[in-house]
Amino acid sequence: MEYVGRVPAPPLDRFIDDIYCLSGVPGHRRMDVPPMPLAHLVISLGEPARLRDSDPSVPPEVVSDGWFLGLWTRRFLYEYPTRVRLVGVHFKPWGMSAFVDMPHGRAAGLLGARRRVTPKKFARMCRFARLIRSVDVLHPVEWSDLALAAGYFAQAHFGKEFKDFTGRTPTEYLALRHRIPAEREARSRAPHNRR
Repeated sequence: MEYVGRVPAPPLDRFIDDIYCLSGVPGHRRMDVPPMPLAHLVISLGEPARLRDSDPSVPPEVVSDGWFLGLWTRRFLYEYPTRVRLVGVHFKPWGMSAFVDMPHGRAAGLLGARRRVTPKKFARMCRFARLIRSVDVLHPVEWSDLALAAGYFAQAHFGKEFKDFTGRTPTEYLALRHRIPAEREARSRAPHNRR
C-alpha cells in the first residue's frame, strides 16, 4: 500500500496538517487509531471500510464514500478493505472552523456540549499527540525524555495514559511502529512530503 502525503502551502498550512492519498493492498488488515485533538476528513474512492470503537457496547460502523471524524476521545480500530483507495485531510486543532464559518469559541462550546470533551481531556489529548509526533523510530527511543518534553512529570502517569490512549504499552507501540519500513519513516520527515 502506498501512502503519499503533502503539507499544504500557505495559507492552508495554518489549518491543515497534511493531505494524503492512500492506495493499494494493505500489509495488515487493521489499524489502531488513538484519540487525537484534531479533525480528520476521509473520502473513499474504493471499497467500504469498518470502524470499531474501543467500547464494545458501540456497534461497528461500515463507512463508504466519505466520513468525517471530529474530535474523538477513545481509540478505535480501522479495518481496511481488501484494496484501499482514499484521500484524507488531517486538520489542525480548530483548523476545521476556517471551512465551516464557526468561531473558535462556538466550536469549543459545541465540543464540550455534544462530545463531552472537557478542557482537561482536550489538554491530555494534545499532550499525547505532541508525544506521539516526537517519536522517531529511526533512532533509539528514550521514553522518559520524550514524556518529560511532552509535559508528563511521573513515569507511572505517562505509562497509564499511554495505555489508555493506545491500548498498548510504549514498548508494544514501538514494536508496531518498527513494522513501517525505515525508508518510509525517513521520507515522512521531509518538508512538504509526509508519508
